[in-house]
Amino acid sequence: MARWLEPRLPENTRIIVSPAVRTQQTASALTTRFETSDQIGTSTTPLKILNTVAWPAAEGTVLVVGHQPTLGKIASLLLKGDESGFTVRKGSIWWFSCKQKDEQGGTILRAVITPEIL
Repeated sequence: MARWLEPRLPENTRIIVSPAVRTQQTASALTTRFETSDQIGTSTTPLKILNTVAWPAAEGTVLVVGHQPTLGKIASLLLKGDESGFTVRKGSIWWFSCKQKDEQGGTILRAVITPEIL
């Protein structure tokens, strides 16, 4: 995943990672320049993560390295408006963006990449 992401991420991408050892290892495969935040940790909520990354108002690209089932709940919240949850496979990337403020709509699902696809 790191090899797939590296050429696609803007240079100034903000990367926020859970303090859990496995997520730290995952992020380190991509870069050593990331923030560690308890707000992305194992006991967080979808809204805490969205607030931490300032969704949808944040400028630029933000990458979150976190945990299931919370990431699946975020995907569901962004796409369906509720936290019923999607299954996010370990090691997968779900790439969301937000339409411009003057456009109708909101969330765009740009890509879902699983390790099997690569």
